[in-house]
Amino acid sequence: MPELWYNTKNMKQYSLFLGKVAFAAIVALACQLCTAKTDIMVFLDTEDYTDPVSDDAILEMANLLSEEGVVGNFDVVGFLVQRLIESRRFDVLDSLRNHTVGSQSLYHSLHPTECEYAAVEDAREAYRRMLEYEATCVGMLRAGFGLDKIEYMTAPGNSFNFIAGHVCHDIGMKVGLANIPGGGYRMWYANLLNLPYTWGIESLIPPKPEPDYKALLDEWAEKPYMGLAMHPNMMRSTTFWDLVNYVSENHCEWRKWKVAPRRKEADVNEFYRRVRKLMRALKSDIRFNVTDVRECIASIKPRRTIVPADMPVLESALKADFGPVDEPASYCVADVFQAAARFLGGEKEFTPDLALGFLERPVGVKEPTTISADDLRAAVAKIDLKWYLPGSINVGGKAIGPADCLFAMLEVLRTGAKSVVVTPREQLGSFKHVPRMEKFSYRAGWPIHSKDLPDQMLSDRLRYQLWSLRFE
Repeated sequence: MPELWYNTKNMKQYSLFLGKVAFAAIVALACQLCTAKTDIMVFLDTEDYTDPVSDDAILEMANLLSEEGVVGNFDVVGFLVQRLIESRRFDVLDSLRNHTVGSQSLYHSLHPTECEYAAVEDAREAYRRMLEYEATCVGMLRAGFGLDKIEYMTAPGNSFNFIAGHVCHDIGMKVGLANIPGGGYRMWYANLLNLPYTWGIESLIPPKPEPDYKALLDEWAEKPYMGLAMHPNMMRSTTFWDLVNYVSENHCEWRKWKVAPRRKEADVNEFYRRVRKLMRALKSDIRFNVTDVRECIASIKPRRTIVPADMPVLESALKADFGPVDEPASYCVADVFQAAARFLGGEKEFTPDLALGFLERPVGVKEPTTISADDLRAAVAKIDLKWYLPGSINVGGKAIGPADCLFAMLEVLRTGAKSVVVTPREQLGSFKHVPRMEKFSYRAGWPIHSKDLPDQMLSDRLRYQLWSLRFE
C-alpha cells in the first residue's frame, strides 16, 4: 500500500510550509495596516433646482451610498431646499440626513452669481453682500435638514472668491471644497481648509467604458487623498441644467426653466451598478479610509499659540523661504505678521485665527531705508489686524511694504534695536505651492460667469491672499 500523503513526516513538512506562508501573509498584512491609508471622500454637487427629475437622482444616490455604508458629502444649493419643501419632497430631504450636508451658495448659477455679487471695489460692501447671501443659504440648509450648523462650503463652478472665504470663516465654517486653483489636500487658503475634487464619478456613466477597478484602486492607493465627485442631476440628464439656462446671463424667466435632455434608463441603471461596484471595492480594501468632511473637521488640530520666544525661529524660517512655515507649528505669513504686531505692542501671546491678505498688490521699498523702532510701533498700532492688511505702510513719513514691516518688527523684537534698515525684498511671496493661482482667471474657468464680470479685480484679490496660505 503506497505511503499516505498525510503521514507524520509529510504532515510536519506541510505544517512548516503553512507556517511560513501564514507568517508571510501576516507580515504583508501588518505592512499594509501600518502604511498610511488613502483618505477617500465622496462629494455630490447637489445643485439643480430647475428639474424635478434631478430630485429623484438625489434620492437614488443618497440611498445607494447609505446601502453601501458610505457617508456622502452633499454640497446643497440653498434654494434647492426651499423648492424641495414646496414640492413636498421630504423623502429627498430625509435621505440626506444620513450624510454630511454643506453649502453650495444660495442660487448657484442664477445671475448675479456669487462672484458677480461680491465684485465691487469696496471690500466692506462686498463682505456685507456675501454675508447676506451665505447666511441666507445657511439658514435654509439648517431649517431644511434640522442642523445646528453648516461647517463647510463648496463654490459653484470656480466661483469661489476671497470674500466668501472670509464670510464663511466668520459664520463658523472650516472647509471649502475644490475652491483653490491648484490647491492641495489639507491646505488652508483664504481661511478655509481645501479638500479638492480629484476624480469624476460621472466617468462611470455609459457609453464610457467600465474601468479596470483594480488598476484604478492601485493608482489611488499611492496617493494620500482622493476626492470623488459628481453631480446627481447628471445621472438623469445628458448635460448640465445651468448650461441650458444660465450661460453668461439668465436665459429664462424665474421658475420657467428649460430642462436638459434625458439620459437612457439603461445607462442610468448601468451607472448605478458601476457605482455600487466601486464603493464595495473601496470599502473592502484595507488601503483606503472612506471618510467624510465631518470626520475631517473633527481631525483639525487646534491652533498653537505663538509666544515671543517663537519669533526668532519663525524669522529664520521666513528668511529662508518667504511663505508658509511648519515649525514650531503650521503658520501662514499673516499669522506671523499679526503675532509680531501684537508683541511689538506689548502683548505676551497670540493664538492665530482669521488670516487676511491684501486688497491691492503690496509695494515695498526701492532702496535701503532706515526707520526708527518708535515710528514702527506707532505705525503698526494703527493697523486694523481684523481686516485686510495695507499694501503700503507709512512709518515716520516713509512708505514701506508689509513684508518690509514684518521683517523690521522681527528684528526689533529679537534685538531690541532703536532703528533698523529695511532693504528691497519680495512683498507677496512665491506661488510655488499654488502655481495655477499665479495666472488664474475666473472667466476662463466657468462659462456661466457674466461677460461683464470684473475678472481681473477678483482674480488679483484672490492671489493677494497668498499670506493666508498654510499646510496642516
